Amino acid sequence: MAGVAVRALAGLLVLAALVVTLFPFAYMVSLSVSSDVEVQRFPPPLFPAELRWSNFARVWSSVPLPRYLGNSLVVATTIACSTTLLGSMAGYAFAKLRFPLRDALFWVVVGISMMIPFFVRMIPLYIMEAKLGWLNTYHGYIVPWLMNGYSVFLTRQAIKPIPNDFLDAARIDGASEARIYARVIVPLARPALVTVFLFTFVFQWNEVFWPLIVTDSVEMRTLPLGLLLFRKEYDFEWNLIAAGALILFVPILALFLASQRFFLKGMMESGLKG
Repeated sequence: MAGVAVRALAGLLVLAALVVTLFPFAYMVSLSVSSDVEVQRFPPPLFPAELRWSNFARVWSSVPLPRYLGNSLVVATTIACSTTLLGSMAGYAFAKLRFPLRDALFWVVVGISMMIPFFVRMIPLYIMEAKLGWLNTYHGYIVPWLMNGYSVFLTRQAIKPIPNDFLDAARIDGASEARIYARVIVPLARPALVTVFLFTFVFQWNEVFWPLIVTDSVEMRTLPLGLLLFRKEYDFEWNLIAAGALILFVPILALFLASQRFFLKGMMESGLKG
């Protein structure tokens, strides 16, 4: 009986945690299809009397949402691909290649990029981009984020357990280091690479602060920045803001569902192996 009571209590706790976690999202969905009158009530109703699917069309037509969406896709995809490629190449070098001061350089790279807050680097980066004429450009968004220490750390942790015999066999067959990376390392470390790509894509997809600094052009706004300024321009129409937030959320959900098997495996392998 005691075991049954413990399991029942655990189930109730999990259910309570699930409700607390999902309630904000469910309320956002409800808000996104509510009328203008309902969102002004206090407290606002949890279930709208009439579903206003036209709110999504209103958001889409009120601001250049396709342009914002395209900007976000270009920026987030480019940075995620670059970070995954460069981070995994550096991770392979730090994990399997031998060269002077390898471990010291690894900790320098990780320490500088992960331990120094972005706000310390923000002003010098902005001044450099202003002098280079990179404000209101894609490369102004992208170049400072092409590489980060987190991707190097995560991929190094995933590559270290790969047996050196695989690499030695490839070298005996005449494979270059680039070929070993492409044909041996990438397939075996795929879960970690997917994890790096997902983390980077999600972070850049939701990023607001850096785009807000380096652009003042409507055409160069990303989707989160566009929604933030949309809220100010349209005086807190919460149903339209919620509809825009759902549009922002859908690509992330689709990407995670498509790659969750690799993502979970990569988190376990890269996070637990030293």
